Amino acid sequence: MRIEAPSPAVAPPADRGEVKAAAEAFEALVLQEILRSARTQGLSDSPLVAGGEWRDLADRHLAEAMAKGAPLGLARLLGDALRKGQRA
Repeated sequence: MRIEAPSPAVAPPADRGEVKAAAEAFEALVLQEILRSARTQGLSDSPLVAGGEWRDLADRHLAEAMAKGAPLGLARLLGDALRKGQRA
């Protein structure tokens, strides 16, 4: 009796739009954590936004807007790496 190893699961290639959206979402999460960390240090308190959930919501939307503008470039780098991995 011969037992063969299972073939590795390979995800179907994602289109450019999906890769870009995933990379931007990741960059937004990183930026959101940076903003949250800055707030805990008292570096970016704003009198316009109250604490708690409203502040988290404001941070998330700010991070998403910043990620679309790619200030850190993480989305581009991650997208390039994901596309290279699909070709390999």
